[in-house]
Amino acid sequence: MHHRAQPRVDAHVARVMRRWFSHQAETRAPDAASKTCSDPDLARNETRERAATFDNPGARATTRSLVGVSSVQCTNESLPSSSTKSTTACSPSAPLNSRPSGRTPTITDVDEREPLTGAPAQLSALIDLWAQRTESLGARNDVDYVLVFENSGREVGATIDHPHGQIYAFDHVPDRPARRLAAGWKPDPTTDRLISQRDGWAATVPSSSPYPLAVEIAPIERLPDLMSMNAEQRFGFGAILQDVLARIEQLHGGPTPTMMWFNQRPTLDGKRARDVEGCADAWFNVEIVSPWRAAGVMRYIAAAEVATGEYFNPVVPEQLASRLRDASR
Repeated sequence: MHHRAQPRVDAHVARVMRRWFSHQAETRAPDAASKTCSDPDLARNETRERAATFDNPGARATTRSLVGVSSVQCTNESLPSSSTKSTTACSPSAPLNSRPSGRTPTITDVDEREPLTGAPAQLSALIDLWAQRTESLGARNDVDYVLVFENSGREVGATIDHPHGQIYAFDHVPDRPARRLAAGWKPDPTTDRLISQRDGWAATVPSSSPYPLAVEIAPIERLPDLMSMNAEQRFGFGAILQDVLARIEQLHGGPTPTMMWFNQRPTLDGKRARDVEGCADAWFNVEIVSPWRAAGVMRYIAAAEVATGEYFNPVVPEQLASRLRDASR
């Protein structure tokens, strides 16, 4: 058994290579009703006022509310050839400095199946949309943090199979991003866990993760958030994002359930920004994880892992990186 600690997220991961563990994981049939590595409170994104993470499922749940996001419409010109729901945000229908009225928050929701797999122009439009919404929501005086994320596949709690993204606006900096900022997160320079490097961006497998498949994407030179990227940097980001998602599907021979989220600088200024440790040195990065340890084989968590906050992961990060390097479109 090899033990690795991940101080940025208070997770301890033990790589267990015992045969009985592998046999148990491979023979246990996936069951949507069973406990998987997604927190059950967030299984279908239905409880939007609770915050818990797989890194620390036993953590106290917070009841601090998301900031209400006004309902808006997105035009085809803003996001070419992709379907959007009526709550997709392109231009707000309420003043950005207004405070929420206590109504149930409306969440930005985008069908991303075409931009993430299609032509570069479509993905560029989607990245521009992410940046626009981060900027407009972050300009509100009641928004401290904007989270862009995506669910793909029923195994991660999505109610539809294709990728669809959402954007949440928080009136505080959530605990996990705050801890990563305070720890001074930077890209991992270890070459044996490097998957791909291109156009000023790098994708690596983290040294320890509770998830059997985890990838981090970050710019080689520090950029704090989506808004800070110029056109060339956004193009490079889109290229490596498509590359990594394609490698993951190639690794498993087809569509793979994944969760993806962006870690970026809080939308604070002045003294409030200085009060958040590490805010000035924020380094934009994307995390992509999957509950699959092999094609169609879920990685389940057990009581001992939940009780201790230490996770028994049978996947060796260096070996996963090698497999992803070998995977191609």
